[in-house]
Amino acid sequence: MAKELPYLISTKRLPELFTKIQSAAVPEKFTTQFLNKLGLTSSNERAYPSLLRKLGFLDSSGAPTSRYRAYRNTAEAAYVLAEGIREAYSELFSVNKKIHSQSKETVKGIVRQVTGVEDRYARLISTTFLVLCGLAKFDSQPTSIPKSKEKVQATENTQPAIRESGGVYRPENPTPISFRYNIEIHLPATTDIAVYNAIFKSLKEHLG
Repeated sequence: MAKELPYLISTKRLPELFTKIQSAAVPEKFTTQFLNKLGLTSSNERAYPSLLRKLGFLDSSGAPTSRYRAYRNTAEAAYVLAEGIREAYSELFSVNKKIHSQSKETVKGIVRQVTGVEDRYARLISTTFLVLCGLAKFDSQPTSIPKSKEKVQATENTQPAIRESGGVYRPENPTPISFRYNIEIHLPATTDIAVYNAIFKSLKEHLG
């Protein structure tokens, strides 16, 4: 049975909710009382905490998660929200990986396909989904994302460098400069192992 996809009766103030998450202090628990403090007092807005839980912004007790805090960084907020949307609406993305950029009718049709709900709920789900997508970015991760712990440690063990104009690094000691390239490969979703074998064989032949 398909899992229940998040939806709101009204999305009118949904963008305002995420703006206030960035500007207000992080609460111990995201409750109805906290919503009132944010000025979100309508009965339709009482569903916001439930939506935030399904997006991974709150845990089961209503406490803000690391994703909630990461969203407060305005440089990364749209990408953080995209991660939450992909998780909450994973069944839609399993049908169409680019569903976030599709028309409302296309989204609504896929919602009906994966959930089997009646037209009214398909409309509410697709509307909520597309409003959320309008606040998110799915293209790529921003360059300002902090390095992982492993990468930070590796950097600390390397030779100090000086940044020159144009973002080029020059070592303090006159030693040869070496470059390293990281290649990121997005594998297709398939159960056919032959597809993966062909991809890795091609990589081996061309990259050595």
